[in-house]
Amino acid sequence: MPAALAPLAWLGLPDDALPTLPIQDWLRAARGLALETDRTVRVHALILRLVAGYRAQALAASVLPDFASRALLDLLHARGASDVRATVEEMHGALLKLAQLLSTRTDLLPEPYARALAPLQDRVAPRPFGEVEKTLRRELGDGLAAFTWIDDEPLAAASIAQVHRARLASGEEIVLKVQHRTARRLLRADLAAFTRGAWIMDQAFPPSRQAPLAEELATHIAREVDFVAEAASAARMRDGFADDAVPGVRVPAILPELSTQRVLAMEYVAGERLTDVLARLRADGDQAAIERLVTLVVQAYAHQILRCGFFQADPHPGNFLVESDGTLCLIDFGCCKEFPSERRDAFLKLGAALMIRNADAIRTALADAGFRVADVAAEERLAELVARAASGTSGRSESPFEDFVANLGIHPPTDVALLGRVFLALGGLLRTWAPRLNLPVVLAPILLPAVLQTSSRPPAAPAP
Repeated sequence: MPAALAPLAWLGLPDDALPTLPIQDWLRAARGLALETDRTVRVHALILRLVAGYRAQALAASVLPDFASRALLDLLHARGASDVRATVEEMHGALLKLAQLLSTRTDLLPEPYARALAPLQDRVAPRPFGEVEKTLRRELGDGLAAFTWIDDEPLAAASIAQVHRARLASGEEIVLKVQHRTARRLLRADLAAFTRGAWIMDQAFPPSRQAPLAEELATHIAREVDFVAEAASAARMRDGFADDAVPGVRVPAILPELSTQRVLAMEYVAGERLTDVLARLRADGDQAAIERLVTLVVQAYAHQILRCGFFQADPHPGNFLVESDGTLCLIDFGCCKEFPSERRDAFLKLGAALMIRNADAIRTALADAGFRVADVAAEERLAELVARAASGTSGRSESPFEDFVANLGIHPPTDVALLGRVFLALGGLLRTWAPRLNLPVVLAPILLPAVLQTSSRPPAAPAP
């Protein structure tokens, strides 16, 4: 029996029945399991605290005056948001990725929660370079000989990975996206707790149907730790924007020979974050330049969704870089979504119906896109929303998609959960920087050719 396993002799097993793994591997596995269990328990405890508070408020609402019930609900939102943020800041890891995502989803969370989580977008401390170097040596091996320099200060740090600038022996400058050592394990544990939490919420509040949306989001977030898949998505996106498909927008090249499951090598882009550029332009009073950049972002997404049927589903401000000549670069394709042609055609019809403000066509396109209603009251609500969209008025909500999913009687298809994330992020960009942008004019160069191409396509042959 290895000396390292002597402490296990008290089990009474013969020597040859004891595992031959070194004790450090046993301890490492035990620590990992304990970490996952601790995170799961803490996340579930947080969810149960939230559920208990909101259930108590729902019961009290039947006996309290409306103003008192509303005040109690506002208090629960404020305390719950503070509780969630404190838990995320303490636990960090993959839970931070979820919080960053949910901070943009005002269709899923009350506004106080989104406001409390929003600052977490940029609060990710970098990991020590020694840890990064170990990952590079393990993943690239002899491939490290291709480098003459790797910056030990990261360009950016996120919850799953961080990015370091590097130089190849050829003189080419690139960046390396290096995954954190524990990213996969923590992401697996946190996503499992997240989806179970959504199920608990649905059981506590029967009209709610957040579990399918949570599962859709979790499925795609889980792919963000597969850098081989991300490299393939980035290459596909680069092809989609080739030949000046959207003038002024490009995707940097990937270096597959230096990429692995946990390391992604790509062309270095000497650009600034989009929001930093927009802030400088606003300080200079250059609204025309602001609207040009926002137009590029909107057209880039319209091209992805309506022409390619494949889009980047993480419109984080750091994922848009502006080069010195004004070119918009899209980066980070860890979370992408593909729509089948039928779904893409339905959204094309919806876009066309919204542009001409035809209420009947909007209602039909929504049904074709998979939106469903639970009862007559929800049908009336849908009719109201359609009429509002057709008239060009926004009503109380800042986003039509937010209106749909905020009402529990109107159920969007689960596979548009990531599209809703994009719509809300782009809506926020428009409201903040270019509220007067003429969207029909901006979308027409993308939408109209796509509609014409779809209408001229021969119908699919019937299934045998």
